[in-house]
Amino acid sequence: MTADRETLPLVGNTPRDGTSTAKRTAGAVFLLVAAVVASLYAIIPSGHRVDNNDEVADLQQIVDAHTALFSGVVEVRSKTGNDETKCLLSNAYCFAHEEFQVPMATDVIFPIGSNSKLFTSVALYQLQEKNKVNLSLPVNTYLTQQDFAAFGFPNQTTWCPRVEDAAPDSPCENITFVQLMYMGSGIGDELNCDNVPSERCHQSANDFAVYRGSIGAHVGMFINDPLVFKPDSNYSYSNMNYVLLSYMVEKLSGQKFGEYIEEHIAKPLGLNSTYYDEWSGGKKVRFKYASEYAHFYVKTDNATNTTVDNPATLKFLSSGTCSPHMHSGAVSGSGGMRSTVDDMQRWYLDLFHDHGRQSRVLTPESIANIVFRHNPINSAYAQGVGAIFEANNTNASWPDAFAYCGGVKCTTTCMALHITGGTSRVASAFSNAQVDVCSSAADFDALVRTGNLLDPQFLSGAIQPIDVASRFSAKLAGSIQ
Repeated sequence: MTADRETLPLVGNTPRDGTSTAKRTAGAVFLLVAAVVASLYAIIPSGHRVDNNDEVADLQQIVDAHTALFSGVVEVRSKTGNDETKCLLSNAYCFAHEEFQVPMATDVIFPIGSNSKLFTSVALYQLQEKNKVNLSLPVNTYLTQQDFAAFGFPNQTTWCPRVEDAAPDSPCENITFVQLMYMGSGIGDELNCDNVPSERCHQSANDFAVYRGSIGAHVGMFINDPLVFKPDSNYSYSNMNYVLLSYMVEKLSGQKFGEYIEEHIAKPLGLNSTYYDEWSGGKKVRFKYASEYAHFYVKTDNATNTTVDNPATLKFLSSGTCSPHMHSGAVSGSGGMRSTVDDMQRWYLDLFHDHGRQSRVLTPESIANIVFRHNPINSAYAQGVGAIFEANNTNASWPDAFAYCGGVKCTTTCMALHITGGTSRVASAFSNAQVDVCSSAADFDALVRTGNLLDPQFLSGAIQPIDVASRFSAKLAGSIQ
């Protein structure tokens, strides 16, 4: 089982194509999210184990099987039927703030990156349940000249998306809400730049690190750009889809995005540490928020294959703060929310335990639509979450697992929920520090001089962080059969 994930990049100095982005991801962006928690458990005994039974022992054995270069929180919960949720494992590692040596705690708040997308999808399905929108219709059905003025095009009255090489008189493509939600719209990702020309790659601080005062202003940065494929003909992970969807939440509800999330999702579920703050604390101090760091290592002389399971092959060089500062409003409901491990586990259990029948925020029918209306090319990508069906699941009445990872700058947040019979086990691993492995100290010095801490020419590509993170969170969630 693998977790769908996305990253909001560190701002670099050069355009990034798909190849270089893949190297960055493999080399440095999300390291040691969940798979590396064992050795620091012994060194920093800040966690506590809630139950001393076979289940907890099995989970701890999995944790202990992985050595660690990890800073963050790991937690596992279990729920059967209508029973109360049972906490099986809850551990915190290293520091929430390194400058003042503030230890990590299990209630620390993290930026959750693309885990924000599921909140946006749920908000839209709530609005559909209130007859505010039909998510199967084209988005253009609901756009007016006032919306285009908010996008920065006051004289435009309609949206006419076309693929790059389409004739000027060719028909407009009709992009539905659902196609946006399952990444089948054809809108390119101008943030991670996996499939758009370099001239449309927004990576400077003035583009997607600084909030422009409204979500609409950010929609205007891409709304009239050519599509990279016809809707429903392919799959492309594009943050832009959810920036547009966030705008539509505001338009259809008449509320600011953060206000809507708080009133209709966070408060009903008691998610007291989950919020959207477009200014990232710039207007109001947010407490218990983790700072972000980059930990730099170099391969030792005898290292032949550097892996996160063998940190003995690495020598610590330095720890640096992650920069630049990034406004959550620049990515809105695509990646701008914040939460804790505890809140996110409540969120997953509310939606996906017991086929969604116990949810307090959506009907089971709407949750089923989120789960089963997936991308036609990439069937594992539902609408803001990965839905996984095992090969032997012939009934297919509900996925065997749900998984997702989000990333912002140096933080990675991974979720995995595994279902066996009537029992759901949800595992989370949130890290506030990426690990950059350089081949030599000279490469580290050169890396710092570039100003781009993800430059692949100076980083080792031996560590596959997302594979390890998703594998570990999946193992934790599904370990007790």
